[in-house]
Amino acid sequence: MPAIDNEEIDILIQIMIAFSRLSSHPNISAMLFLRLLRLQLKYGASTQAPIVYCNYALILISGFDDIEGALRFGSLAKELADASEDIYIKARVYFIYSIFLHHWQHDLPSAIELMRQSQLCTNELGMNYITTSHSCFVCNTRFLSGDSLADVQQEIVTQQDRYGQHPNPLAEDFLAELQYWIEALRNGEIVPEYHMPITLEDEAMVKAMHYILRIQMAYFFNDRTAQEELLMELEKQKHEIISLPIAPYYYFFRALHQFDRLREDILPRKTLLKALREIKESLYKFKIWSTKAPHQYEHLYMLLVAENEYRKQMYEEAALRYDRAIQLSKIYHYVHHEAIFYERAARFYHNQHDEKKTQRYVAQSIQKVRLWGASVIAERLVELYTHYILPEGTTTSNVPVDRLAIFEATESLARETTIEEVYERLLKLLMRQANATAVHFIKKREDEWCVTASLLREQGPIQLNMITKPLTAAQLVMIHEVQQRTQPLILRESTDEEIRLYDNTAKTLICMAIQYKGETRAFLYLENQYVEHVFQVVDMDILRQIALQLLIAVENAEVYADLENRVTLRTNELEERNMDLQIAMGRLEMSEQERKQLLQSVSHELRSPITSTLGYIEAILDGVVTDEQQQMKYLERSKMRLLNLNELIRDLFDLAKLEAGRLDFHYTQLPAQQLYESLCYSYAEDVARAGLIYDTTSTVSAEILVVVDVKRIEQVFVNLMTNALKYTDKGYISFSMYVEDEYVIFEIKDSGIGIPAKDLPYIFQSNYRASNSKHRDSHGIGLAICKKIVEEHKGMIEAKSEESEGTCIRFKLPTDNESLDYK
Repeated sequence: MPAIDNEEIDILIQIMIAFSRLSSHPNISAMLFLRLLRLQLKYGASTQAPIVYCNYALILISGFDDIEGALRFGSLAKELADASEDIYIKARVYFIYSIFLHHWQHDLPSAIELMRQSQLCTNELGMNYITTSHSCFVCNTRFLSGDSLADVQQEIVTQQDRYGQHPNPLAEDFLAELQYWIEALRNGEIVPEYHMPITLEDEAMVKAMHYILRIQMAYFFNDRTAQEELLMELEKQKHEIISLPIAPYYYFFRALHQFDRLREDILPRKTLLKALREIKESLYKFKIWSTKAPHQYEHLYMLLVAENEYRKQMYEEAALRYDRAIQLSKIYHYVHHEAIFYERAARFYHNQHDEKKTQRYVAQSIQKVRLWGASVIAERLVELYTHYILPEGTTTSNVPVDRLAIFEATESLARETTIEEVYERLLKLLMRQANATAVHFIKKREDEWCVTASLLREQGPIQLNMITKPLTAAQLVMIHEVQQRTQPLILRESTDEEIRLYDNTAKTLICMAIQYKGETRAFLYLENQYVEHVFQVVDMDILRQIALQLLIAVENAEVYADLENRVTLRTNELEERNMDLQIAMGRLEMSEQERKQLLQSVSHELRSPITSTLGYIEAILDGVVTDEQQQMKYLERSKMRLLNLNELIRDLFDLAKLEAGRLDFHYTQLPAQQLYESLCYSYAEDVARAGLIYDTTSTVSAEILVVVDVKRIEQVFVNLMTNALKYTDKGYISFSMYVEDEYVIFEIKDSGIGIPAKDLPYIFQSNYRASNSKHRDSHGIGLAICKKIVEEHKGMIEAKSEESEGTCIRFKLPTDNESLDYK
């Protein structure tokens, strides 16, 4: 956007920005910035344009939930602020961008750094209230990002020491409450208090910050009553807090609360429906948020999906979702969420009566809570799950090796990112667990069983082979036999060599089917070339569970690979769209040239009748023309010029309204035949006076209906008939109506001068006038108006012509259909 060149408007924009700071009502501020954006669009970018763009981004995300639009304007504002040397602009833009927008594109630690930059700017400018407000957001963001509670506590002290001398009830109240809750999480002597006074309780966003913090604490302390009260209070103003980065946590903990109620309580029907509705709303919002900002919300969404599948008794799917949620929380480094997820999974396995997994997940949850620094919560979990806590002094060496293998497999899936890494780590684990010298994973590729990965223990290092190799006929017979058995197939050294996958000298081999969702999806094949009975002492269930995790990971990776291919395809499509946009830009530039030509043409058309009329009148007034008959002739010519001028002005108004979408249309449903009868005879006498033959026909049946603005369709007909009369000196003019492919066709043909082939593509443009036209009263707007009117009726208009032979213009309107959206 070009810079503003009107100094008065620039000063006005600065005054309005300053006034917005004085307004305490968000709606007034929003209206001011909407007006400011309009001023910039009209006059150019002001010196404080980044502030306008950033506040407009805030309006988009808070008022319209338009995340993508907000990020576009926010990123533009930040880019301009980075390039600006004005510290005031940096302070204002960084404040809004770091708190409300940054987390949608980047992780929370980088948002904290931007908040610190903004805080330094506001402090240098003496903007003390905003400086101390930053303290709340910096500390709360560190808390939300899962930093250790000790580090968050130290941050609070640092913020209070640096900026606490500036009175600010927002900062004083929130930092004091956050400090209180951290102490409560770390010190068992503090009794949780959920009703601490808030100085600025009347401000929705301030109240929401306190209440969402308290909801999280009520969850950690398992206080269901406090959760219910806080959620009921926040429900009254949830629409006012959607732009806050803490708002998703309201929906997250609300959903967990409702899941717990559904499992533990028998709810009245009305309450039950409300709980299900709120769960559905949270799932819907997190599904959107997780696609917009997966680094912030994907792990939370996955846990809600797991809880919902658990509620619907989809236990196998729920178990996978819990593990996926835990893996994502590890990837994105949310240790406090990881603790929550492990504990929720432990509840799930406890209700499934799986003591081993419950013990494993409880232990992990307690470990993560202690790592976070919430010793009080860790002790509460120890007390709650006493039966599942390992005896004091127990180490991992006391835990059965089999169970540790499964744990290691789960941890591997959490760490690895590529399919090759997943194969290598889990096949190594299977090799170690089974004491095998070769491990092969068999899976279908395009409906054909193939070895998709092999791990071979050669003389040197263990090697992974990812070359896909179809099975032989003998090997297919073997896996078919395995598929029919309930137990793995173990074969000895004397087995036919044709079924072996790698080592013909192997002493023993084993093949087992891996089932998932009720069908055989893969096979695990292991060999040992040294010991004949080595597989007799292996726990087959452990091997099967590890292989199942590998299968699921591989299938997920294949899905993601397919998704990447789709993303690549979509990227190519976007590049094509970009090319289309560039073409459109070229057309816009052409349209601008056409607009200039139209203005020049219209200027000429306005001057010509005025000049000639003025000349006629002056000739009469000055006595140059004294003959009465000659005077009447001059007056008649003046009248015609003024009528033409009036017609031009009317067309200009109609065209302007049509292009702006402000021309009113009044639609009526009527038989197409009735419309035909009202049009066909209206020009019969005019055609006869011109000495031309006039022919009209209609083959439309009486039951065919159209929905039209009769007045506007008559305007199109008049324009087309007028052109036909104007450019036809001899021969005929015809008007016909017929139905074609659910459209009513209106066709006007003449035997006039025709239109040159080079002009034909442009006749419906607003500045068109045929190069062979001799008529000076043609201003080139009429056909453009016809096109706009027909398109408003969801129709189309087209023309065919041969120079010196004549022209055929036809437009078509859809037959009546209730699905059409008429304005």
